[in-house]
Order: sequence, then C-alpha cells, then structure tokens
Amino acid sequence: MVLRKPLVFIRKLRSLDRGELKFAAQAWLLAPLMETSLLTLGVKRTIKGIQFLFRAKTPSAPDAPHAQRAEQLVNAAYRRHLLRGECLPRSLVQFSLMRRAGKHVRFVMGVNTHEDFRAHAWVETRGSESSRAKAEGLKFEKLLVVES
Repeated sequence: MVLRKPLVFIRKLRSLDRGELKFAAQAWLLAPLMETSLLTLGVKRTIKGIQFLFRAKTPSAPDAPHAQRAEQLVNAAYRRHLLRGECLPRSLVQFSLMRRAGKHVRFVMGVNTHEDFRAHAWVETRGSESSRAKAEGLKFEKLLVVES
C-alpha cells in the first residue's frame, strides 16, 4: 500500500505527451521563483519581469497545451511541490509558460463584491473564464488584465 501513490504518479507521468510533460516540469521548477518574486517584488514588478523574461515565440509551439489543460498541469505541479500556492502564483506560472510558448492568453485579476469580498486571479483565452469561478458560480469584476 505504501507504494501505491508513487506508482499512480509514475503512471500519470507516463500518460503525458512530450509537450505536457515539459510544461508540467517547467511549472514545477518555476513555482518557487514565482512565489519568491511575489513576496519580494510584489505583483506589478513580477508581471513586468514576466513580460521581459518570457517573450512570446513566433509561431506558437505546436506541443504547448491549451489553456484548460495548462491550468490542470500547473495545479498538478503545485500538488507535488512543497509550495501550495494560491490562484495568484499559479496563474502567473501558467501565464508565463503559455506566453513563452507563443499562445495568446490574458492574465486577469478580479474581485467579487456581491456576496463575500473575494479576489481571484486566472488566465483566459478568447473570453474563457476561470474554472474555479465557474465551479463556484461567481462573477468577478476585472481589475487588472495583462495581454500576452
């Protein structure tokens, strides 16, 4: 029974295609850097750093995952990390890697003031919404939108 979790993890890794595996590994490596940057530099300067360091490739990488799959891979990388980042660092990791892959995405920060005050960050493509916001049935007012 002790070996069950590592075996399931290895089986899941083997099921990923090359592009997804590369994306997940990069997300896992980028997570501590993003967390450190947010703590030391703040959101604004971290975003400026992303825009400088993660320039878009032209044309887009053919093996890069689509936005919803990228979100799943970033979440999986965080689950297997010592860090348990919230939506902000996770979204910035996803935004950085998708931007680098040449995908047209937007990083969005918003608030919901209708019931409880909640802030949320997500990555969207052509009008897609955050999967967490959809699951909770929340509508967020966009405060900050950064195009890739």
